Amino acid sequence: MAQAVPGGIPRIAPPRIVREGVLIGLGQAAAVLGGLVGVRLLTELLPPTVYGEVVLGVCNLPAQGELYWAVRGQGAFVGDRRIRVSTIDRRDRAVFCLTAFSNLKGHPLAETIVDYMSRYWAVRSMGGCQDAALVCSGRAEAWVELAAKAWDLAPFKVLAEEAGARFFNFDGGSSIHSGSAVICSPFLEDELRALVRSSA
Repeated sequence: MAQAVPGGIPRIAPPRIVREGVLIGLGQAAAVLGGLVGVRLLTELLPPTVYGEVVLGVCNLPAQGELYWAVRGQGAFVGDRRIRVSTIDRRDRAVFCLTAFSNLKGHPLAETIVDYMSRYWAVRSMGGCQDAALVCSGRAEAWVELAAKAWDLAPFKVLAEEAGARFFNFDGGSSIHSGSAVICSPFLEDELRALVRSSA
């Protein structure tokens, strides 16, 4: 059941059932956020907005049995378990995720990012939403997305921010429409902003 909260964003109970890629069980909140009940998650991402702001982010990773979701002002969750960004605060103990190494050829970051990544404990590249989910759930500390659409980034803007991570674009903004994104633990924000700024 949805309950009104300051700012007009409804309080939402966690999605109760995900079956065959269909999200069921948002109840009255679904009507408030635009009729989400029964929406097929073809891309496994669900990004509703209120007045142009992303207020609900959902990412279903059925192979892992994980449903990530967040509501603006109410936290980020996997199922009914709250998630937070990692508490690691040293790069040499951190995990860096880069989506699509194949996109590096010809990209302005190509000449600097490999050296930068070598300073991390580990580097992963399992795919956009999976890499982003690792950072949001505290299992990695940085995710860089070189090329994405708004529907790719929208769920993770709210998921990341509600988990305590930083979300920003290569140009320094915080838009889902910029085509690029970084999600990171707070301790990495300044250096990652500096790294990607040169490629904006």
